[in-house]
Amino acid sequence: GNLTGDPEYGASESGNEYARFSVAVNDRRLNETTGRWDDAGTVFHRVVVFNQQARNVATSLRKGDTVIVDGGLRFGTYTDKE
Repeated sequence: GNLTGDPEYGASESGNEYARFSVAVNDRRLNETTGRWDDAGTVFHRVVVFNQQARNVATSLRKGDTVIVDGGLRFGTYTDKE
């Protein structure tokens, strides 16, 4: 996917470095009827990396860069209080 903005770099109170960024992925699905690939919308993933990876991300990636992300997904929920 592609970064939607520049990575946010920082450190926790315990000193662990982190970088946060969002990746937009254009999902495509095979249409079994036509045999062609169809666009199925854009999916956004929020990514957090730590320590050396965080330093690498902060110094080398910028908005719009294409990246490959490998790892596990954790799903959270959001409730708008208004």
